[in-house]
Amino acid sequence: MLMAAGYSSCKKEDLGTVTATTTSSAASQGKYSVSKFEVNGVDHADFYTGYTIDMMKGGLLVAQGNGRKVLGNWKRDALEAKENPMVINFGSAEPFNLLSDSWTVVNETNTAVELKGSRADGTWLLVLTKK
Repeated sequence: MLMAAGYSSCKKEDLGTVTATTTSSAASQGKYSVSKFEVNGVDHADFYTGYTIDMMKGGLLVAQGNGRKVLGNWKRDALEAKENPMVINFGSAEPFNLLSDSWTVVNETNTAVELKGSRADGTWLLVLTKK
């Protein structure tokens, strides 16, 4: 009952069409929190306090919390295993748009996924911890 009430009270962001993929890794599926979002040595994980990010089978991505629900997609491209990429796309919904990128999977365990990205403004590190 409580879950149903929580879903109905969330604001749903319109990102247009979200296309799920079939290249999602079963190891990455699950519900996560952002435990680190470091940009050039400064941690901004507080942007995502109170949110859970659900990486679902088939590539659907749902960030939910603080009265919001933001949809996106994710994939692991098995064809590019050399770079071990994970693509995250939340569209333009802030602050999740900052996570939209092609990340390199640095480390993946049963409890966390550590991702690294390089952009024009420096190196980014994202750690997603399983809930």
